[in-house]
Amino acid sequence: YPGEYFFKFDLETQQTKILAYIGNGVMMCQPHYSALDQQGKLWGTWGETRAFEDIPGPSPIRIFSYDPDYNHFNWFNHGFPKVNNMDNARVDTMLTAKDGLIYVGTVAGGFSRLNPRDGSVENIGSPYKGERLAGITQTSNGLIYGAGNSGYGKDKEGKTRLFVFDPEKGNCEDLGPIFDRELGKGAVKIHTLVAASNTKLYAGENDNIYRSSYLWEINLGD
Repeated sequence: YPGEYFFKFDLETQQTKILAYIGNGVMMCQPHYSALDQQGKLWGTWGETRAFEDIPGPSPIRIFSYDPDYNHFNWFNHGFPKVNNMDNARVDTMLTAKDGLIYVGTVAGGFSRLNPRDGSVENIGSPYKGERLAGITQTSNGLIYGAGNSGYGKDKEGKTRLFVFDPEKGNCEDLGPIFDRELGKGAVKIHTLVAASNTKLYAGENDNIYRSSYLWEINLGD
């Protein structure tokens, strides 16, 4: 950084090849997590670059796809929805779900989904007022869970919350804080969320400045 490159690595030849420059030197442009769609294309983000650029334009972070079978890029001129006027819509995480759509969480806490067939984006909303929607996973029953709202409460404990989204019904529900009542501790920022079953998730916390970050086990109940 600030030189952001998109590259491929051949496991057989052990050779690396740079395919594109995706940064602009003004901000971090790459997603924290990119995604492969069901056809094997990779989706990510790139940064708009203009002469004498010292402030971002109206759509500084934009979408791209890469087809490895044809070595072909598709550069889109739009990005993901903004939470507010100060938001650059930087991507925290991307998840390809069972319905073939790619669900996206942004650094500012936005939640949306991308259709790989045409690159169109649907805004689902902001599950929380806080930032960092970096953890998204899907259980075998089709429900999508996400963790966001990073930061600290008055007790210096984390206030990250968990939500669930039903792709079929289109409704989003706040399930409450990721908090251990026995320890009196809460998660600050969840950067990885995985489903062990329909009722159990594991969440990797990071960037806690007051203690070591934890691995959280989240039991959803029946």
